Amino acid sequence: MGLMTGTSMDGLDLAVVDIVIKNGYPVPSNVISHTIPFPGKLKKQISLAVSGNKSLYKSLDDTLGRWIADRSGPQKLDRSLSYKFCVNK
Repeated sequence: MGLMTGTSMDGLDLAVVDIVIKNGYPVPSNVISHTIPFPGKLKKQISLAVSGNKSLYKSLDDTLGRWIADRSGPQKLDRSLSYKFCVNK
């Protein structure tokens, strides 16, 4: 499973990917993916930091890290991805 936030600044992206080796090369296939949207205030802070507001870097690093940790604990991910997996089958 992977977690990431990307350049779209829309939220936390979660993915479970199956990787098999074919002809000596890894071939990934998406099993399931889900995005947890950023709340408005956090999205605004990220946008300001990306726009060059360096005073936000330290606090945003902490705020974003805590936000991601709060949403990516095993129980929360299990419920979120299990539900999405069942719906997407």
